[in-house]
Amino acid sequence: MKRTLIDNLIKPIERNSLFFVFMLLVGAIMNVSHRNIFGYVELTADVYFICFLLNLFPRVLHHGLQVMLSCIVYVIAIIDACCKTLFDTPITPTMVLLAQETTGREATEFFSQYLKPELLYSVADVIVLLAVCHAVMVIRKVKIPTYYLKQPFIASALMLTLVIGACLSVYDKVQLYSSKNLSELEVAVTNGFAHIYHPVERIVYGLYSNRLIAKQVDGVIMANRQIRVNSCEFTSPIIVLIIGESANRHHSQLYGYPLSTTPRQLALMKGKDSLAVFTDVVSPWNLTSRVFKQIFSLQSVGVKGDWSNYTLFPAVFKKAGYHVSFLSNQFPYGINYTPDWTNNLSGGFFLNHPQLNKQMFDYRNTNIHEYDEELLNDYKNIGIKEKSQLIIFHLLGQHFQYSLRCKSNMKRFGTNDYPRTDLTKEEKQTIADYDNATLYNDYVLSKIIEQFKDKEAIVIYLSDHGEDCYGKDAQMAGRLTEAEQIDIKKYHEEFEIPFWIWCSTTYRRKHHKIFIETLQARNNKFMTDDLPHLLFYLAGIKIKDYKAERNLISPYFNNARHRLVLRNIDYDQTLHR
Repeated sequence: MKRTLIDNLIKPIERNSLFFVFMLLVGAIMNVSHRNIFGYVELTADVYFICFLLNLFPRVLHHGLQVMLSCIVYVIAIIDACCKTLFDTPITPTMVLLAQETTGREATEFFSQYLKPELLYSVADVIVLLAVCHAVMVIRKVKIPTYYLKQPFIASALMLTLVIGACLSVYDKVQLYSSKNLSELEVAVTNGFAHIYHPVERIVYGLYSNRLIAKQVDGVIMANRQIRVNSCEFTSPIIVLIIGESANRHHSQLYGYPLSTTPRQLALMKGKDSLAVFTDVVSPWNLTSRVFKQIFSLQSVGVKGDWSNYTLFPAVFKKAGYHVSFLSNQFPYGINYTPDWTNNLSGGFFLNHPQLNKQMFDYRNTNIHEYDEELLNDYKNIGIKEKSQLIIFHLLGQHFQYSLRCKSNMKRFGTNDYPRTDLTKEEKQTIADYDNATLYNDYVLSKIIEQFKDKEAIVIYLSDHGEDCYGKDAQMAGRLTEAEQIDIKKYHEEFEIPFWIWCSTTYRRKHHKIFIETLQARNNKFMTDDLPHLLFYLAGIKIKDYKAERNLISPYFNNARHRLVLRNIDYDQTLHR
């Protein structure tokens, strides 16, 4: 390499040597990118680019900008490290939003509450130490030698690093900040197209994400205002929708599991109640946040447009004249709410927005319970007088940590129930915990059904998504969060869910046609993003957006529909090819 080129290449580092080195150290310590070495390559390019920009300013301003940028980076890095220590998560969009709305008094009380001893032994201390060392070296005007960078081999390696890093950085930032809506942004992050490797970028991402979230909420509010219900026959006076959590149908007796995990549901299926169990139902996503948007919205995956431009089905029911209740054991109304609160990372942010809540629901519970059966007390508090009701139960189900999802006196399974030789004792215990959670969920479902046995009611149960639990294909428990890692053939249990419909004796007598249609549809290939069309049919709601071909129990149901999971993966083609 020519000497002039090398000198120009090194100049931004040479003039900002302390800043360059310490910013690299901070970024390296705080890097949470799964790309390993490539995350550090991107970091190097980003810090170099900042140094290049600093060199464009006069000396006095240049020094002041260095100090200001260093302080910002250190403060944000310390906060990020504290969040990781205290809450086991780096800075999130929710945290950014809450920080924007926090008063000085609230901030003081917050820090006094969370000023805990474990912070003294955290990464935050390392960042503080770096900041002190940096400050001392600046005051003493220490310069880090850069002459070695002028060696041709090192200079060439540096140039290659900067070129690759710049390409990665531009690609990441274009993917992130060219997103027109939150769905595109989520796909960019979920699919691994973009990586938020630095605390400062997590702040920027949070601000950008919250702006897009606010736009989505505004879009849904507008769509709900434009609802036009042509008529409503109130065909089913009481419709109960139970949304479970992380239920793997392959751990249910209803679907052939050898252990007695769902004895009460099995009794309903084999007895006079004739539970209609659907054999081929999948979820469009393996994450609650994305599933809820698709279940509640009238937008089906693969249809043009963003979900937030479509009406939400509870708003349609309320407009039609149904009394709509939503009883959730994950995000009840008022939890973590602030006046402009829009993002609840548990997945139901749009449900808790004041305007949307008013558009959709007549009643909400306000407390989280240790066990799902306590939601029945919330149901008893409704005091419904209206004849026509839509009641939505949202359970904690089999959500991790499985051992906490079943009462101690109801646990039946242990490691001895699993003779598999390919599993450790700890892995067998995990399966036992999951099966016990499934058993308790079975009990909760039976208790909910009991509330409606003597009423003209139809009950639909589904899980939001599935869960891996050391199945024959995937040797793991839980779910993968990055779409690029998900091989559908291997991790199909994350999408295959239980789905059934139960009708009370009175309902079967008065609505025999619907009951027969339900039984005849049990083998239909369904994806839960089309759930609203089934509900509209059961209620007798006439609305222009209703599609008979998307109604699970309709004779016109389209079994040839492409079921696109993770937004663009054809589930059936991928699984069976």
